[in-house]
Amino acid sequence: MHWTNLGSTSNFRDAAATTSDHPPLILTLKPHDHSFKRTFKFEIFWLSHSDIHGIVRQAWESVPQYTNSAKRFLTKIKSTQTAITKWAQLKFRNKDNFLTRSTWAIQQLDRVEEYRNLNALEMRLRIKLREHVFRWANEKETKWKQRSGCRWLQLGDNNTRYFHAIANRRKNNNHISMLLNDDDS
Repeated sequence: MHWTNLGSTSNFRDAAATTSDHPPLILTLKPHDHSFKRTFKFEIFWLSHSDIHGIVRQAWESVPQYTNSAKRFLTKIKSTQTAITKWAQLKFRNKDNFLTRSTWAIQQLDRVEEYRNLNALEMRLRIKLREHVFRWANEKETKWKQRSGCRWLQLGDNNTRYFHAIANRRKNNNHISMLLNDDDS
């Protein structure tokens, strides 16, 4: 089978020869179409948020009653998946930005404390920010542990770089970078 028949998003053509007796070849690369629907994957760290249980319950119970139990079950699954996806997008879309800003604010409060005592409001703010930073860092670690596929590790191990590397290796192993003909060309 020729490579052009494999659904390529590129175009290869020749142009008119103007200054040479060899016509130039023009390869037009089109960006890959990313309009596919992402596969739903439940993140374990979502369970640490108390509101997820209400979202699931409401979505599960909001499905109308069908006489066909298989259709009712599939509709409940899809409804719950949609509700969780929307909830997660709203809840976590700015978490990395929040983490960066919170860490910066904690550093600023620490610098202020080097010159004077923090007042009660500043102390409470720093404590709350540290709690949020610690929680989000743990959630990110849990997410990378889940994606790494290392089922044999305990959740208490703090080697996030390792889990990130494992997850990226699995992603790269599951990626097809090229196709070869029978003659290895």
